[in-house]
Amino acid sequence: MLQLLLTVAAIVWATSSVFANDEQDCFQGQEPQLRIKGCSEMIERAPEDATAYHNRAFAYALAGDIDNAIEGLLEGHCVGAGQRKRLCQSWPRLRE
Repeated sequence: MLQLLLTVAAIVWATSSVFANDEQDCFQGQEPQLRIKGCSEMIERAPEDATAYHNRAFAYALAGDIDNAIEGLLEGHCVGAGQRKRLCQSWPRLRE
């Protein structure tokens, strides 16, 4: 029983450190590609996290990828849109 508890605790600790690293990379990464990767991992786990979209868009802009930066800002704006739902549903058509 103790061995099982220790195993579960080790898995939880290892997983939480991976999540913390992604968050740290997203918010504090010095290299744009590292920030993009960290934020993308966060978005994959929590697609409603508008801040991760914003930070990833900023990292794309720092990397010179303006198209992905604009798209990321629009995606982040539409997360949990509520009243903005109609506009957010139409924005893919606006890019065409």
